[in-house]
Amino acid sequence: MKLCASRAFWLVGYPGQGHEMLFDAHARAFGAFGGVPQRGIYDNMKTAVDQVLAGKKRKINSRFEAMSGRYLFEPEFCSVASGWEKGIVEKNVRDRRTSIWHHAKDRRWASWDELNV
Repeated sequence: MKLCASRAFWLVGYPGQGHEMLFDAHARAFGAFGGVPQRGIYDNMKTAVDQVLAGKKRKINSRFEAMSGRYLFEPEFCSVASGWEKGIVEKNVRDRRTSIWHHAKDRRWASWDELNV
């Protein structure tokens, strides 16, 4: 997760991409940032969006909607096939993965907790 204004980011590794991972990642990031942003910009990931409708309309997954309601932030979703909306996000992911794999070639972690420290 990366904040727009300060560019501060929080990165955590997980073994899978389920709802529990998504919720835990948000909780950890909000704790690290010391608060919750007013809105979040997301790709149309299956853990958040059940159906992409016309334009910016989405049928939001009920579990994701409950989480955003719990933390009181407004989710905003990228348009389909609109790389300019999420290009910076994709670049940040690529850069972090490159950094992690660069370190991983010389080191192994005993657990996910150790990796995330």
